[in-house]
Amino acid sequence: MTLKAPINAGHMVPNAMEIFIAKRWSDPLMQVGYYKDQDLATAGETSDDVYSNGSLKKIKDGNKVKVSFSLHELTNEKLEILQLGLISMKAGTVVGEVENFMPGSWSFDKDILLKYSNQDGTPADVTKVEALINGVVKPLAKGTDYEVIVTSLGATAIKLKKGTLLTDTAPVNVKLTVTYSATANDVKVVEHKANSLAKGFVMVLMNEFEYDGKKKSIKLYVEDCQASKALMKQIADNDGTTAGIPVEITGTIVKQDNMGFSLA
Repeated sequence: MTLKAPINAGHMVPNAMEIFIAKRWSDPLMQVGYYKDQDLATAGETSDDVYSNGSLKKIKDGNKVKVSFSLHELTNEKLEILQLGLISMKAGTVVGEVENFMPGSWSFDKDILLKYSNQDGTPADVTKVEALINGVVKPLAKGTDYEVIVTSLGATAIKLKKGTLLTDTAPVNVKLTVTYSATANDVKVVEHKANSLAKGFVMVLMNEFEYDGKKKSIKLYVEDCQASKALMKQIADNDGTTAGIPVEITGTIVKQDNMGFSLA
């Protein structure tokens, strides 16, 4: 099969080389960036088979693809997809939230930092703090056994006090449970999972261009995608000299559409 009218790449006028991602195909695809042709490469392993008159490079898993781009628009939805399975996001407003703190995770010299806090910087509404002591749940008294404090940046924490209930050995023997509510309508709380496994998301690479006054496009549909570099680390390491956050995604090509190519 040959092209009726072969396309001279030197005369192509590129319109867009866009990248779209989603958790699954049934979700709306979101545009996350643009890529260049030199940033799209095979992600499979290669091996050189050497012969007397030369060598042939073979690619294992030739349906694997790797694309690099810069993320310019940071949104909760995009970050959650790119780190799918590694983090979870929840709304900042909670009512009756319960957090448990196991023995060894707190001490009288280490305050308990709550996941949620009020957006206006006031303390979260702590309704009760309980301690599991020798198999018996006992309520702790505010002012006597603990204090509710606010950090300089507005987060809420619990400061524990030694007393009749919380003795010197309590930090290694006592489980604490804190029940509270917080209001933060414009905040998403991100939880980094200790035992996590990256899950695959889906991606579409769309290359649109014009040739001889006609629109043509190549679309690559990619599954089992993963951000192969730690995105949060890239954000932390970004020194401001580059535009956008560098992202690298690998995945498996499952479908390709070529539009506007005339085949014999």
